[in-house]
Amino acid sequence: MPSLIPTLETPALLAIETPVVFPNPVGADVVTVKIPLGADTANVRLQVYTTAYRKIIEKDYGPMKAGTGSANWKTLELVDLKGRKLANGVYYVVCTTAEGARALGKLVILK
Repeated sequence: MPSLIPTLETPALLAIETPVVFPNPVGADVVTVKIPLGADTANVRLQVYTTAYRKIIEKDYGPMKAGTGSANWKTLELVDLKGRKLANGVYYVVCTTAEGARALGKLVILK
């Protein structure tokens, strides 16, 4: 399984920075993931993983311009691939661009 954590040797890293999840810990009706992009991209994909690196959410957000893009999730939409609500805990948010750049952030859920 490939590593989810970007390395400095990845040239595409220059195109995306660490995503910021707000509010974090999650407790509001809407969760916003701010995605700092250094360049325009054809697609941004957000994936959420457990601390055991099991993928539980995957969503595509389409093209985004350079700057800070964002994705909004209603907390009721924070369900895994099987439709179950996410439990309290720490999760990893991985942002990937169509060009292959990746960045890792954290999401904490406390209900």
